[in-house]
Order: sequence, then structure tokens, then C-alpha cells
Amino acid sequence: LEEKIEHLKEDMGTLAFQLSQARIEASQKLANAVNKELCDLDMTKVDFNVSITQEYSNEGIRFPDSKQYQFSASGADIIEFMASTNPGEPLKPLARIASTGEISRFMLALKCALAEADTTPVLIFDEIDIGVGGRSGEIIGRKLWNLSKNHQVTCVTHLPQIAAFADSHYTVSKENTGIRTISKIKALEGNARLNELA
Repeated sequence: LEEKIEHLKEDMGTLAFQLSQARIEASQKLANAVNKELCDLDMTKVDFNVSITQEYSNEGIRFPDSKQYQFSASGADIIEFMASTNPGEPLKPLARIASTGEISRFMLALKCALAEADTTPVLIFDEIDIGVGGRSGEIIGRKLWNLSKNHQVTCVTHLPQIAAFADSHYTVSKENTGIRTISKIKALEGNARLNELA
């Protein structure tokens, strides 16, 4: 049984290495596509990259370089999205440095880059317009509209340039009843929608 385990680990090491090489190649294409999308979203000073590393382990699987790495059902790679949001800044984990609005725009850029391969049925973008002006808002609106061809897209926004692209438009309001505050949602159509956008 121990011999069988060793043979299986050898096979796993070979397969995990091949998977890692394919991921490295795909990550370059993804980074280029996301950086292009970020430029369109007026985030021209941002640099996006994908970090693919492995962690050494004496109990791990062996790669062709004879080093052993930890592994899981998805291979031996530790994959992390990295970004530099200002020129001259080093790449840092995206999850630690991006603001809420930046995260939404990074997700939009990723989803646009992966639009045809992504099978996620519903995409939700919350306040993707934070820190965005009118011209960029229209670009974001167009990108969201393009995504809606293959996904159900829900977007919370304060920009009419984005809301104008929606097939359905709702307004959320709060009402104080004296005892508590109640949130209400109302579908907008026709003149009510035009007035809200205006």
C-alpha cells in the first residue's frame, strides 16, 4: 500500500506540475485582458497580476524539480490576485488593498475578461460607481449591459449613466414611521423612470 501511495503521489506531482504550467500561461492572458478592461474603466494607473506559488512540504507531492509541495484536490498552487493601485507601488494582494468601489470595478473587469467562460448565472455589483464620474459611468453602464447578455446582472448605483442601461429599474427609499425605519423598493417605468434618471 505504501508503494502504491508513492506511485500515486508521483503521478499527482506530474499532473499538478502540468496544471501549474497551464495556469501560469492562462494567468498571463487573464492579466492582460483585465488590465485592458481596467483601462476602459478609467483605472489606467492600476496594474493587475496573478500570483501563482506553491508551499514546500516534506509530506507533499514531488514536482519535476524534485521539490515537494503541499497539495489539495485542486493541485499544488496557491493563487492570488495582486494589484498596484498607484504607479511605483509594489503589487499587493487585491483583497487587502482595494476599496469597496475598486473591488467592484476589479470584479467587473474580471467578469468582462471572462464573460464567455464564466458560468455564474447571477452577478451583483454594489455601488460600483464610488469615485466615478459621468464619462466613466457610461463606460461602466455599457460593460454591465454587455455582461447582461450572458448573466443576470443586478447593480446598486447612484449614477444615471449606469442606471440608464438597465432593462428594469427600481428605486429604494426609507420611511420613518415614528417607531422604526422601513425600506421600500418600487419598480420605475415610463415618466417615473425618466424623472429618476433626470
